[in-house]
Order: sequence, then structure tokens, then C-alpha cells
Amino acid sequence: MAVGGLVLWVRARTPEQEEKAQRILREHGADAVRVHEIEINKRLEDLPLASLRPDPWLSDQPLAKP
Repeated sequence: MAVGGLVLWVRARTPEQEEKAQRILREHGADAVRVHEIEINKRLEDLPLASLRPDPWLSDQPLAKP
């Protein structure tokens, strides 16, 4: 970063996606491609549109279940 680098995060949910992401980054000139695994806890309130009711004629029950 001190010499004008760029940090890019890519989310890959499978080993195949991880390999593909690394390959694409290297093919486009990435020098230091590293894999870091982090655990992300998602709660219902963290999900966008979790409480959305797309059709007012549906019941009052939200689409996502906690």
C-alpha cells in the first residue's frame, strides 16, 4: 500500500471459486495473491430486504424466518 498498491477482497464460497478468483487475479497482474479465511456470522437483520413484503396481498409474515 505504501507504493500505491490495492487491496481487493473476493468472497468465494467453494474451493473451485477460490481457485478461479486467484487465477483471474494473477492473469490480470496481481503480484501478491493470498487466501484468508474469515467466519462471517449473519443475523436476519444483517440481510438486505429480509423484512420486505413484495406483495401486499401476501400474509403479514416476513419472507425470511429467524
